[in-house]
Amino acid sequence: VIQILLTWLLGYVSSKVLGSVGLSLSERDK
Repeated sequence: VIQILLTWLLGYVSSKVLGSVGLSLSERDK
């Protein structure tokens, strides 16, 4: 169970980070 939770958390955090990076990149392009 711990392994699944860690995997889900890692995916969630990485998607959040990627989303933030994508937002800042698109904002800078304007």
